[in-house]
Amino acid sequence: MHRSYVERLAEELDVEGWSLIQVVMSSSYLQFGISSLDTDAEELNMLIDSLKGRDYASQVVVAGHSTGCQDAVHYARKHPGKLDGVILQAPVSDRECMFMEPGTASKLALAEDMIAADRGEELMPRASFYAPITARRFQSLAGRLGDDDLFRFAPSLCACRDTPCIYTHCANV
Repeated sequence: MHRSYVERLAEELDVEGWSLIQVVMSSSYLQFGISSLDTDAEELNMLIDSLKGRDYASQVVVAGHSTGCQDAVHYARKHPGKLDGVILQAPVSDRECMFMEPGTASKLALAEDMIAADRGEELMPRASFYAPITARRFQSLAGRLGDDDLFRFAPSLCACRDTPCIYTHCANV
């Protein structure tokens, strides 16, 4: 959630008795292409277990911005009951966005061929994407019903299952 309002949000949360932790995971920034939602969920789980185990947090709400929303939803689904809420700010469909670019279908076919040849963890050719990305991650982002394909057309109102969830949309923040 590297957004211009994070500092002010932290100040406002402090007034309400909450703390804000901005997590930098191994998939942060341009490293997302060599990671997975499962890895992100496990890293979040280690942090949340640590915070709760040391009595630093009695309640935990995970917020995601843009593609970070997939992490928030995936964590809530993988660890039911561990969160007190999820905030999804401007959830997007990477698949829909990627298919606005020419050549995505052929790149997806290449990724699927690599996965079928047991080469899913290998990097796609450099020209395939703006960041280093494995075939498996490309398929997850661009493939229909891939792991990351959570918000096609519109966010599902039951995306977080039994965890309370707020969807927000923003512009120019």
